[in-house]
Amino acid sequence: MVDLGCIKLPFEGPFNVGVAGIGIVWACIWCVVAFAIPDIGGPAMYASTSVGVKDNCKIPMIVTASWCMVYYNYVSAAVLCVFCINAFGLWTADDVTEKMSTIAGRWSGNMFEQAPVFLVSLWTYTMFCDYKTGGSLGILYIVTRLLYPFYYIAFRQFNMWFESCTQIGYGINGIFMLGVLVNGFGGDWARFAYDHSILAPIAGFFFGSFMLLPGFPFTPIYMFIHYKMDHKIKMAEVAQVARQPLEAIQNGDLTVPEESSS
Repeated sequence: MVDLGCIKLPFEGPFNVGVAGIGIVWACIWCVVAFAIPDIGGPAMYASTSVGVKDNCKIPMIVTASWCMVYYNYVSAAVLCVFCINAFGLWTADDVTEKMSTIAGRWSGNMFEQAPVFLVSLWTYTMFCDYKTGGSLGILYIVTRLLYPFYYIAFRQFNMWFESCTQIGYGINGIFMLGVLVNGFGGDWARFAYDHSILAPIAGFFFGSFMLLPGFPFTPIYMFIHYKMDHKIKMAEVAQVARQPLEAIQNGDLTVPEESSS
């Protein structure tokens, strides 16, 4: 544990920030690799090509359908964990732990939590920023979703080793969001990505990673306000509990024990 004064950083146990750092570096490398594999194609809506928009969007279309298939499979796994005990008799409650269904439920749960950001960003980025890197990063995203359950199967609960998987997804979403913002403010993401094939994905990765945690720019503000209000309520509850014995004595509900003489 390293005490920085305002915060303590654990370097052991399930929340080992050193392990999280390794996961972040690993995830960043994979995002850069996936970004560098295809050539920059530009926005699918306006790419100069002999084929139509539909052909430019083939890979993102496959990625979207694959996402839906994987999500349904994970929902199915959670349901079957219950049915196999209570309906089909494949095993009994004595054969498995109480956490089995909960763990399987987190596969689809985590995927669903990220769904709005990924699906919206994927298609906005594909149509208006770059369809080729959009497709390549989309494939990487699906691969990480297929690997995610094995972390829970192995560790049985969250720990920082998960970051080597989930940070890839945050980074991919960050690249999509940054590209959309650049073009939305009148820039040219495709040109920037072509001229800076390493910097562009790294910047996007940290944009997405830091957007989630610690949550720049708004989370620290909301958390501070939330803490101050919650702390105020908690202190009021503590004060109320402390006053109850005195009020009870004053009302005659409690008696003060007499001091024994030795």
